[in-house]
Amino acid sequence: MAKNESLVYVRNTVNDTYILPEGNYYYWSVPSSQIEGKTEPAIEATGPTLESECGISNVSITESDGANYATITDDPRIALVFTYDGGDGRQYLAASILNADPLIQMASAEKINTPPVLTALSSSVGSTAEDTTTEITFDTLIAAGDESDAESIVNAFVVTEVSSGTLMIGADAATATAFDATGNHTIDGGNKAYWTPASNANGTLDAFMVKARDDDGAESASAVPAQVDVTPVNDAPAISSANLTGSTIFGQQLTAGTIDFSDPDNGDTAGTHDYQWYRATDAACTADKTAISGAGSNTYLLTGDDVGQFICVEVTPKDNHGLAGAAKTATTTQAVSKADQTITFADPPDQTFAPAATFEAPASSDSGLSVALTSNTTGVCAVSGSTVTLLTAGDCQLAASQSGDDSYNAATEVTRTVVIVPSILKLQVRIWLQGAYDSTTGLMRDDLRVRELLPLQQPYGGTAYAYNGTEATNSALLAVTGADAAVEWMLIELWNASGDTQLARQAVLIQRDGDLMDSSSGSTTLQFPDLPAGSYQVLVRHRNHLDIRTLNAVALNTTTATLVDLTLPATLTLGDHSRRETATLAQMWAGDINANQSIIGSGPGQDSNVMLGQILAAVANTHYNSNYILNGYHSGDLNLDGRIIFAGPGNDANLLLGNILSHTQNVVNAANYIINSGLK
Repeated sequence: MAKNESLVYVRNTVNDTYILPEGNYYYWSVPSSQIEGKTEPAIEATGPTLESECGISNVSITESDGANYATITDDPRIALVFTYDGGDGRQYLAASILNADPLIQMASAEKINTPPVLTALSSSVGSTAEDTTTEITFDTLIAAGDESDAESIVNAFVVTEVSSGTLMIGADAATATAFDATGNHTIDGGNKAYWTPASNANGTLDAFMVKARDDDGAESASAVPAQVDVTPVNDAPAISSANLTGSTIFGQQLTAGTIDFSDPDNGDTAGTHDYQWYRATDAACTADKTAISGAGSNTYLLTGDDVGQFICVEVTPKDNHGLAGAAKTATTTQAVSKADQTITFADPPDQTFAPAATFEAPASSDSGLSVALTSNTTGVCAVSGSTVTLLTAGDCQLAASQSGDDSYNAATEVTRTVVIVPSILKLQVRIWLQGAYDSTTGLMRDDLRVRELLPLQQPYGGTAYAYNGTEATNSALLAVTGADAAVEWMLIELWNASGDTQLARQAVLIQRDGDLMDSSSGSTTLQFPDLPAGSYQVLVRHRNHLDIRTLNAVALNTTTATLVDLTLPATLTLGDHSRRETATLAQMWAGDINANQSIIGSGPGQDSNVMLGQILAAVANTHYNSNYILNGYHSGDLNLDGRIIFAGPGNDANLLLGNILSHTQNVVNAANYIINSGLK
């Protein structure tokens, strides 16, 4: 070479060594006057000699106390350091030795490495779904970053820290290992990043912090965040457990609930959960477990099929998007039992007795099962269904019961007592007995009372009447005098409206004024218990007068007494001329001594024979005189004066015969004419 050679070394980026590029020889002449004796370089970086000789533009010489400082050595030479732009985007460091001749020989060349600059990654470096790993490559980072380097090339990114989630680095997903800030932290052409977001995290997330590194190993000053777009995924909700509330009794409602509903997705709320109810034979709800058809809500009404079974419910939680989570089961701790039932049985009102009268006594159970009604007093009342039939007055005790079934226990029996009050039909009757009637006074004689011949007990128990009533009178009542004085015992009967059924009988006393009165109280309002208001035929009997009965039914009631005045001809009776009548007066015919509903004076069955027989049979009539007078209470005493006289003055036989001969229909005055009552 004609001049001393200067050598420029260029850094090889592959093996990081300096090589001598071919043809790069540069010459730079410096006058010696500018060098010798100098302690500081006085070399100007610009000048025609450098540019013309070297052909290099933009050359600069740095004079400082640092790496670019030139000194005069003992040999004597000056070492001068300067940099220049190689025109390829790189800065080069040249070390020059100034020889004594004085020529500059460029003995070495070295690259100046300015660290790369990285201020941001302009876009996300990856995208993935929740809880899913994404791969991030060097190319992705280099494309997203704004990195720059004046002398070198960025060939890697260094992770300084993980911002969220987990980071693995390696050649592939299978061999990648966990990020290590002091070791496994470089993303380059050979290693990739595998980042997984934190559980259930989503959105644009800071994944990790990175610095850019160039091929000389220099790193950018500050780390910047690498972000990943994480798509939300609807995660399944959960409950810690399910529970059951309610009584395990047939007919009761069970309610299923959830405990500690949670959802990994922020903002998600509980939706409409799914429910399925089951029945099983054990408390664990595993044995013979059977799904209950149609039981799909949070409530379940226990049925008869559930009795003896354990009930459980599976609750499947759902979020507000309808996503289902894992089901939880809640089970009853006891098998379903039968339900108790209660009978409702209103206390029936007291009843007024009437033969065969009925009333309703409904009873029910809250179970809906039919209630059985029975009578505990079968002599007073009888029961059929809910209908109670009255048999007599008294206390009617009714019992309502329900024996239960597969779903209900037997109900507690309920009893009610209904007082059957006697139905007191009220009646007043007035009548004249022909034999005792005194036309002068318009009253009847009371000789039987005065002579103390009236028996205290009713006298109609014989064959003719067969009345076994217990009516009796008393001395106080028999002491009454005047128009209300007792004359005789009478028998009164009530028949149905058609007159074919006898309904009641009662022995009473008749007063002198014709009123019938109660034998014990003296009340002229006769009371007939156990008969309802209605229409009745009234029949009056006497032991030696023809019985009479009303022709028409009489309306009677239980509130006020109805007067049946048989002393009036206008009050019609059954039969033709069954009473002795005048224009204003009606009387019962005297003379039916044998009580056969006929008055016979001559011929078979004649009543006069009974009268005579009583006289002849008298103990004191030792001579069997027909004119013997028999004192006492006898049926042959037609005029009720306390004596039977068959022959002689005032005899009773003449009364009998006179009735026969004077009867309206006995037009020929036949002694053998028969007067019949209307009952015959």
